[in-house]
Amino acid sequence: MAARANTLQTLLDETENLLLDFDGPICTLFFGIQAHHVADQLRTILSDSQCGPLPAELDKTEDPFEIYRFAAKLDADQFHYIANAMRAHEIEAATSALPNLGAHRALSIWAESVGRVAIVTNNSAESVKVYLAIHQLDTHVTTIVGRDDSNSGLLKPDPHPVCHAIAELGGTSNNTVFVGDSVSDIQAAISANVKSIGFANKPGKAESLTVAGADFITTEMTTISKYAGYFNDAVQHTLQWAATVEQQARRIQDNTTPSQISIQQNDANLLILALRNVIRAAKFAQSRTRDPGLRERISTALANFNVALPNAVAIRDVLEHFDDYSMGAGRQQRTGAISTDSPFQSAHFERSSDGYVVNLGSLSIDVAIARREAWRLAYVVSGIDDQESP
Repeated sequence: MAARANTLQTLLDETENLLLDFDGPICTLFFGIQAHHVADQLRTILSDSQCGPLPAELDKTEDPFEIYRFAAKLDADQFHYIANAMRAHEIEAATSALPNLGAHRALSIWAESVGRVAIVTNNSAESVKVYLAIHQLDTHVTTIVGRDDSNSGLLKPDPHPVCHAIAELGGTSNNTVFVGDSVSDIQAAISANVKSIGFANKPGKAESLTVAGADFITTEMTTISKYAGYFNDAVQHTLQWAATVEQQARRIQDNTTPSQISIQQNDANLLILALRNVIRAAKFAQSRTRDPGLRERISTALANFNVALPNAVAIRDVLEHFDDYSMGAGRQQRTGAISTDSPFQSAHFERSSDGYVVNLGSLSIDVAIARREAWRLAYVVSGIDDQESP
Protein backbone atom coordinates (compact mmCIF):
# COMPACT_ATOMS: atom_id res chain seq x y z
CA MET A 1 0.00 0.00 0.00
CA ALA A 2 1.45 3.38 -0.96
CA ALA A 3 0.77 6.94 0.07
CA ARG A 4 -0.61 9.23 -2.63
CA ALA A 5 -0.67 6.41 -5.17
CA ASN A 6 -1.99 8.54 -8.05
CA THR A 7 0.82 11.06 -7.61
CA LEU A 8 3.30 8.21 -7.23
CA GLN A 9 2.27 6.96 -10.67
CA THR A 10 2.89 10.45 -12.06
CA LEU A 11 6.36 10.40 -10.50
CA LEU A 12 7.21 6.97 -11.92
CA ASP A 13 5.88 7.97 -15.34
CA GLU A 14 8.70 10.51 -15.44
CA THR A 15 11.33 8.03 -14.23
CA GLU A 16 13.80 6.04 -16.30
CA ASN A 17 16.47 5.27 -13.72
CA LEU A 18 15.48 3.35 -10.60
CA LEU A 19 17.99 3.51 -7.73
CA LEU A 20 17.51 1.10 -4.83
CA ASP A 21 19.15 0.83 -1.45
CA PHE A 22 20.27 -2.74 -0.74
CA ASP A 23 19.72 -3.69 2.90
CA GLY A 24 16.01 -3.02 3.47
CA PRO A 25 14.32 -2.52 0.10
CA ILE A 26 15.93 -5.53 -1.63
CA CYS A 27 16.61 -7.82 1.32
CA THR A 28 17.27 -8.04 5.03
CA LEU A 29 21.03 -8.48 4.82
CA PHE A 30 21.71 -9.47 8.42
CA PHE A 31 19.07 -12.18 8.74
CA GLY A 32 20.90 -15.50 8.83
CA ILE A 33 23.83 -13.70 10.43
CA GLN A 34 22.59 -11.15 12.95
CA ALA A 35 23.92 -7.59 12.93
CA HIS A 36 24.74 -7.67 16.63
CA HIS A 37 27.06 -10.66 16.06
CA VAL A 38 28.94 -8.65 13.43
CA ALA A 39 29.15 -5.70 15.81
CA ASP A 40 30.59 -8.01 18.48
CA GLN A 41 33.23 -9.28 16.06
CA LEU A 42 34.25 -5.76 15.11
CA ARG A 43 34.49 -4.77 18.77
CA THR A 44 36.79 -7.72 19.39
CA ILE A 45 39.06 -6.64 16.54
CA LEU A 46 39.27 -3.13 17.96
CA SER A 47 40.08 -4.51 21.41
CA ASP A 48 42.83 -6.72 20.00
CA SER A 49 44.32 -3.76 18.16
CA GLN A 50 44.84 -1.97 21.46
CA CYS A 51 43.16 1.19 20.27
CA GLY A 52 42.20 2.07 23.80
CA PRO A 53 38.78 2.04 25.50
CA LEU A 54 35.79 2.38 23.25
CA PRO A 55 33.23 5.11 23.80
CA ALA A 56 30.41 3.93 26.08
CA GLU A 57 27.84 3.99 23.28
CA LEU A 58 29.93 1.61 21.16
CA ASP A 59 30.15 -0.94 23.97
CA LYS A 60 26.44 -1.67 23.58
CA THR A 61 25.61 -0.83 19.97
CA GLU A 62 24.26 -3.58 17.73
CA ASP A 63 24.93 -1.53 14.58
CA PRO A 64 28.17 -2.53 12.82
CA PHE A 65 28.23 0.79 10.97
CA GLU A 66 28.64 2.75 14.19
CA ILE A 67 31.81 0.81 14.91
CA TYR A 68 32.95 1.17 11.29
CA ARG A 69 32.56 4.96 11.42
CA PHE A 70 34.46 5.11 14.70
CA ALA A 71 37.28 3.00 13.26
CA ALA A 72 37.51 5.29 10.24
CA LYS A 73 38.87 7.96 12.60
CA LEU A 74 41.68 5.71 13.83
CA ASP A 75 44.99 5.11 12.09
CA ALA A 76 45.01 3.44 8.68
CA ASP A 77 46.09 -0.03 9.86
CA GLN A 78 43.40 -0.29 12.51
CA PHE A 79 40.74 0.89 10.07
CA HIS A 80 42.03 -1.52 7.44
CA TYR A 81 41.32 -4.50 9.72
CA ILE A 82 37.82 -3.27 10.52
CA ALA A 83 36.99 -2.50 6.87
CA ASN A 84 38.14 -5.93 5.69
CA ALA A 85 36.27 -7.69 8.49
CA MET A 86 33.11 -5.69 7.76
CA ARG A 87 33.26 -6.61 4.08
CA ALA A 88 33.84 -10.29 4.84
CA HIS A 89 30.88 -10.41 7.24
CA GLU A 90 28.63 -8.67 4.69
CA ILE A 91 29.58 -11.14 1.96
CA GLU A 92 28.85 -14.04 4.29
CA ALA A 93 25.56 -12.44 5.36
CA ALA A 94 24.52 -12.05 1.72
CA THR A 95 24.38 -15.83 1.35
CA SER A 96 21.64 -16.08 4.01
CA ALA A 97 19.90 -12.73 3.58
CA LEU A 98 16.10 -12.65 3.62
CA PRO A 99 14.82 -11.65 0.15
CA ASN A 100 12.18 -9.01 -0.42
CA LEU A 101 10.44 -10.72 -3.32
CA GLY A 102 8.44 -7.61 -4.18
CA ALA A 103 11.72 -5.78 -4.79
CA HIS A 104 13.06 -8.68 -6.86
CA ARG A 105 10.07 -8.42 -9.14
CA ALA A 106 10.27 -4.62 -9.23
CA LEU A 107 13.90 -4.43 -10.35
CA SER A 108 13.58 -7.28 -12.87
CA ILE A 109 10.43 -5.89 -14.51
CA TRP A 110 11.81 -2.35 -14.45
CA ALA A 111 15.00 -3.47 -16.18
CA GLU A 112 13.07 -5.50 -18.78
CA SER A 113 10.29 -3.02 -19.56
CA VAL A 114 10.98 0.46 -18.23
CA GLY A 115 14.60 1.59 -17.81
CA ARG A 116 17.82 1.03 -15.92
CA VAL A 117 18.42 -0.12 -12.34
CA ALA A 118 21.27 0.68 -9.94
CA ILE A 119 21.95 -0.38 -6.37
CA VAL A 120 23.20 2.44 -4.14
CA THR A 121 24.28 1.20 -0.73
CA ASN A 122 26.55 1.81 2.23
CA ASN A 123 27.24 -1.92 2.23
CA SER A 124 30.09 -3.36 0.21
CA ALA A 125 29.57 -3.78 -3.52
CA GLU A 126 30.97 -7.31 -3.20
CA SER A 127 28.12 -8.38 -0.90
CA VAL A 128 25.57 -6.98 -3.33
CA LYS A 129 27.16 -8.89 -6.23
CA VAL A 130 27.04 -12.13 -4.25
CA TYR A 131 23.37 -11.64 -3.38
CA LEU A 132 22.32 -10.71 -6.92
CA ALA A 133 24.16 -13.72 -8.36
CA ILE A 134 22.53 -16.12 -5.89
CA HIS A 135 19.06 -14.85 -6.81
CA GLN A 136 19.82 -14.51 -10.54
CA LEU A 137 19.20 -10.78 -10.53
CA ASP A 138 22.65 -9.66 -11.65
CA THR A 139 21.68 -9.26 -15.30
CA HIS A 140 18.93 -6.80 -14.33
CA VAL A 141 21.20 -4.36 -12.48
CA THR A 142 23.28 -1.99 -14.59
CA THR A 143 25.56 -0.70 -11.86
CA ILE A 144 26.32 -1.09 -8.15
CA VAL A 145 27.62 1.81 -6.09
CA GLY A 146 28.81 0.41 -2.79
CA ARG A 147 30.93 1.56 0.12
CA ASP A 148 34.33 2.99 -0.75
CA ASP A 149 36.62 2.18 2.15
CA SER A 150 39.29 4.46 0.74
CA ASN A 151 36.96 7.40 1.31
CA SER A 152 34.60 6.43 4.13
CA GLY A 153 33.31 9.98 4.42
CA LEU A 154 31.35 9.58 1.18
CA LEU A 155 28.71 7.26 2.60
CA LYS A 156 25.06 8.26 2.51
CA PRO A 157 23.73 10.77 3.56
CA ASP A 158 26.45 12.28 1.40
CA PRO A 159 24.97 12.61 -2.10
CA HIS A 160 28.10 11.27 -3.81
CA PRO A 161 26.89 7.62 -4.15
CA VAL A 162 23.59 8.76 -5.67
CA CYS A 163 25.27 11.17 -8.08
CA HIS A 164 27.81 8.49 -9.01
CA ALA A 165 25.01 6.03 -9.85
CA ILE A 166 23.20 8.57 -12.02
CA ALA A 167 26.39 9.27 -13.93
CA GLU A 168 27.02 5.55 -14.43
CA LEU A 169 23.51 5.13 -15.84
CA GLY A 170 23.87 8.14 -18.11
CA GLY A 171 20.81 9.72 -16.54
CA THR A 172 19.84 12.98 -14.89
CA SER A 173 18.36 13.88 -11.53
CA ASN A 174 15.07 14.67 -13.29
CA ASN A 175 14.54 11.14 -14.63
CA THR A 176 15.75 9.27 -11.55
CA VAL A 177 14.08 8.13 -8.33
CA PHE A 178 15.78 6.62 -5.28
CA VAL A 179 14.06 4.06 -3.04
CA GLY A 180 15.46 3.78 0.46
CA ASP A 181 14.39 2.78 3.95
CA SER A 182 16.54 5.10 6.07
CA VAL A 183 16.66 8.79 6.82
CA SER A 184 20.19 8.91 5.37
CA ASP A 185 18.81 7.56 2.05
CA ILE A 186 16.26 10.35 1.85
CA GLN A 187 18.83 12.97 2.82
CA ALA A 188 21.21 11.74 0.13
CA ALA A 189 18.44 11.89 -2.47
CA ILE A 190 17.48 15.43 -1.50
CA SER A 191 21.10 16.59 -1.63
CA ALA A 192 21.43 15.03 -5.09
CA ASN A 193 18.18 16.75 -6.20
CA VAL A 194 16.55 13.37 -6.82
CA LYS A 195 12.99 12.34 -5.98
CA SER A 196 12.77 9.70 -3.28
CA ILE A 197 10.40 6.94 -2.20
CA GLY A 198 10.62 5.99 1.44
CA PHE A 199 10.21 2.27 2.10
CA ALA A 200 8.59 2.05 5.54
CA ASN A 201 9.24 -1.59 6.35
CA LYS A 202 9.08 -1.18 10.13
CA PRO A 203 6.77 0.60 12.58
CA GLY A 204 7.57 4.28 12.94
CA LYS A 205 9.50 4.53 9.70
CA ALA A 206 6.68 6.16 7.75
CA GLU A 207 6.79 9.12 10.12
CA SER A 208 10.59 9.46 10.21
CA LEU A 209 10.94 9.13 6.42
CA THR A 210 8.17 11.67 5.87
CA VAL A 211 9.84 14.15 8.23
CA ALA A 212 13.15 13.53 6.43
CA GLY A 213 11.48 14.71 3.21
CA ALA A 214 10.59 11.57 1.24
CA ASP A 215 8.37 12.43 -1.70
CA PHE A 216 6.33 9.27 -1.21
CA ILE A 217 5.97 6.53 1.36
CA THR A 218 5.23 2.89 0.60
CA THR A 219 5.04 -0.10 2.90
CA GLU A 220 5.35 -2.63 0.08
CA MET A 221 7.83 -2.88 -2.77
CA THR A 222 5.07 -4.50 -4.81
CA THR A 223 3.79 -0.96 -5.36
CA ILE A 224 6.70 -0.38 -7.73
CA SER A 225 6.60 -3.84 -9.31
CA LYS A 226 2.89 -3.37 -10.03
CA TYR A 227 3.59 -0.11 -11.83
CA ALA A 228 6.54 -1.55 -13.72
CA GLY A 229 4.45 -4.52 -14.83
CA TYR A 230 1.68 -2.50 -16.48
CA PHE A 231 3.18 -2.76 -19.97
CA ASN A 232 3.80 -6.51 -19.66
CA ASP A 233 0.21 -6.95 -18.48
CA ALA A 234 -1.02 -4.98 -21.49
CA VAL A 235 0.99 -7.16 -23.89
CA GLN A 236 -0.38 -10.35 -22.33
CA HIS A 237 -3.96 -9.06 -22.50
CA THR A 238 -3.53 -8.13 -26.16
CA LEU A 239 -2.25 -11.61 -27.02
CA GLN A 240 -4.90 -13.37 -24.93
CA TRP A 241 -7.77 -11.46 -26.52
CA ALA A 242 -6.31 -12.00 -30.00
CA ALA A 243 -6.28 -15.72 -29.20
CA THR A 244 -9.93 -15.46 -28.17
CA VAL A 245 -10.75 -13.80 -31.49
CA GLU A 246 -8.91 -16.67 -33.17
CA GLN A 247 -10.90 -19.27 -31.24
CA GLN A 248 -14.29 -17.71 -32.01
CA ALA A 249 -13.38 -17.10 -35.65
CA ARG A 250 -12.42 -20.77 -36.05
CA ARG A 251 -15.72 -21.89 -34.52
CA ILE A 252 -17.61 -19.72 -36.96
CA GLN A 253 -15.45 -20.38 -40.04
CA ASP A 254 -15.22 -24.12 -39.50
CA ASN A 255 -18.99 -24.20 -39.23
CA THR A 256 -18.77 -26.56 -36.24
CA THR A 257 -21.12 -24.44 -34.17
CA PRO A 258 -24.48 -26.15 -33.54
CA SER A 259 -27.35 -24.68 -35.46
CA GLN A 260 -29.22 -23.40 -32.41
CA ILE A 261 -29.72 -19.65 -32.71
CA SER A 262 -28.74 -19.01 -29.08
CA ILE A 263 -25.33 -20.64 -29.54
CA GLN A 264 -24.71 -18.75 -32.78
CA GLN A 265 -25.52 -15.53 -30.96
CA ASN A 266 -23.09 -16.41 -28.16
CA ASP A 267 -20.26 -17.05 -30.64
CA ALA A 268 -20.95 -13.77 -32.40
CA ASN A 269 -21.13 -11.86 -29.11
CA LEU A 270 -17.85 -13.32 -27.88
CA LEU A 271 -16.08 -12.45 -31.13
CA ILE A 272 -17.24 -8.84 -30.85
CA LEU A 273 -16.23 -8.64 -27.19
CA ALA A 274 -12.79 -10.14 -27.84
CA LEU A 275 -12.18 -7.86 -30.82
CA ARG A 276 -12.98 -4.73 -28.81
CA ASN A 277 -10.70 -5.86 -25.97
CA VAL A 278 -7.80 -6.38 -28.37
CA ILE A 279 -8.13 -2.68 -29.18
CA ARG A 280 -8.44 -1.73 -25.51
CA ALA A 281 -5.37 -3.76 -24.51
CA ALA A 282 -3.33 -2.32 -27.38
CA LYS A 283 -4.20 1.23 -26.31
CA PHE A 284 -3.22 0.35 -22.74
CA ALA A 285 0.15 -0.93 -23.98
CA GLN A 286 0.59 2.23 -26.04
CA SER A 287 0.07 4.37 -22.93
CA ARG A 288 2.52 2.34 -20.79
CA THR A 289 5.46 1.76 -23.14
CA ARG A 290 8.58 3.94 -22.71
CA ASP A 291 9.67 3.30 -26.30
CA PRO A 292 8.60 6.22 -28.56
CA GLY A 293 9.15 4.06 -31.63
CA LEU A 294 6.86 1.32 -30.32
CA ARG A 295 4.29 3.91 -29.28
CA GLU A 296 4.24 5.20 -32.85
CA ARG A 297 4.05 1.69 -34.33
CA ILE A 298 1.06 0.86 -32.12
CA SER A 299 -0.61 4.11 -33.17
CA THR A 300 -0.15 3.17 -36.85
CA ALA A 301 -1.36 -0.38 -36.21
CA LEU A 302 -4.51 0.91 -34.48
CA ALA A 303 -5.21 3.22 -37.41
CA ASN A 304 -4.79 0.33 -39.86
CA PHE A 305 -7.03 -1.83 -37.68
CA ASN A 306 -9.78 0.81 -37.79
CA VAL A 307 -9.51 1.07 -41.57
CA ALA A 308 -9.79 -2.71 -41.99
CA LEU A 309 -12.59 -3.03 -39.39
CA PRO A 310 -14.38 0.33 -39.29
CA ASN A 311 -17.34 -1.08 -37.35
CA ALA A 312 -15.40 -2.81 -34.57
CA VAL A 313 -15.87 -0.10 -31.94
CA ALA A 314 -19.41 0.77 -32.95
CA ILE A 315 -20.64 -2.82 -32.95
CA ARG A 316 -19.14 -3.33 -29.48
CA ASP A 317 -20.96 -0.18 -28.32
CA VAL A 318 -24.25 -1.57 -29.56
CA LEU A 319 -23.64 -4.86 -27.79
CA GLU A 320 -22.67 -3.15 -24.53
CA HIS A 321 -25.58 -0.66 -24.56
CA PHE A 322 -28.27 -2.82 -26.11
CA ASP A 323 -30.92 -1.22 -23.90
CA ASP A 324 -30.28 2.27 -25.29
CA TYR A 325 -30.19 1.01 -28.87
CA SER A 326 -33.43 -0.93 -28.40
CA MET A 327 -35.12 2.38 -27.54
CA GLY A 328 -33.43 4.27 -30.39
CA ALA A 329 -31.19 6.26 -27.99
CA GLY A 330 -27.81 4.63 -28.63
CA ARG A 331 -24.66 6.68 -29.17
CA GLN A 332 -24.38 5.69 -32.85
CA GLN A 333 -28.07 6.47 -33.32
CA ARG A 334 -27.73 9.90 -31.73
CA THR A 335 -24.86 10.78 -34.11
CA GLY A 336 -26.80 9.48 -37.11
CA ALA A 337 -24.33 6.67 -37.84
CA ILE A 338 -27.13 4.16 -37.28
CA SER A 339 -30.74 4.83 -38.16
CA THR A 340 -33.19 4.87 -35.26
CA ASP A 341 -35.66 3.20 -37.63
CA SER A 342 -33.51 0.10 -38.03
CA PRO A 343 -34.92 -2.72 -35.92
CA PHE A 344 -32.48 -3.79 -33.18
CA GLN A 345 -31.28 -7.38 -33.49
CA SER A 346 -29.10 -9.67 -31.45
CA ALA A 347 -25.64 -10.41 -32.81
CA HIS A 348 -25.51 -13.36 -35.18
CA PHE A 349 -23.37 -14.61 -38.04
CA GLU A 350 -24.22 -15.66 -41.55
CA ARG A 351 -22.41 -16.92 -44.61
CA SER A 352 -21.40 -14.40 -47.25
CA SER A 353 -19.89 -14.89 -50.68
CA ASP A 354 -16.39 -14.61 -49.14
CA GLY A 355 -16.91 -16.45 -45.87
CA TYR A 356 -18.76 -15.44 -42.73
CA VAL A 357 -19.97 -12.09 -41.43
CA VAL A 358 -21.08 -11.15 -37.92
CA ASN A 359 -24.07 -8.81 -37.97
CA LEU A 360 -25.53 -6.65 -35.26
CA GLY A 361 -28.30 -4.38 -36.42
CA SER A 362 -27.02 -2.57 -39.52
CA LEU A 363 -23.38 -3.15 -38.57
CA SER A 364 -21.24 -6.03 -39.76
CA ILE A 365 -17.74 -7.48 -39.33
CA ASP A 366 -15.99 -9.84 -41.69
CA VAL A 367 -14.81 -12.79 -39.56
CA ALA A 368 -11.69 -13.55 -41.61
CA ILE A 369 -10.56 -9.92 -41.50
CA ALA A 370 -11.24 -9.75 -37.75
CA ARG A 371 -9.07 -12.79 -37.18
CA ARG A 372 -6.22 -11.42 -39.29
CA GLU A 373 -6.28 -7.89 -37.88
CA ALA A 374 -6.46 -9.00 -34.24
CA TRP A 375 -3.21 -10.91 -34.64
CA ARG A 376 -1.54 -8.12 -36.61
CA LEU A 377 -2.27 -5.67 -33.83
CA ALA A 378 -1.13 -8.13 -31.16
CA TYR A 379 2.11 -8.81 -33.04
CA VAL A 380 2.95 -5.09 -33.14
CA VAL A 381 2.25 -4.65 -29.42
CA SER A 382 4.31 -7.69 -28.44
CA GLY A 383 7.19 -6.94 -30.78
CA ILE A 384 6.71 -10.06 -32.90
CA ASP A 385 7.54 -9.70 -36.58
CA ASP A 386 4.48 -8.83 -38.66
CA GLN A 387 2.82 -11.88 -40.10
CA GLU A 388 -0.53 -13.33 -40.94
CA SER A 389 -2.66 -14.93 -38.25
CA PRO A 390 -1.86 -18.54 -37.30
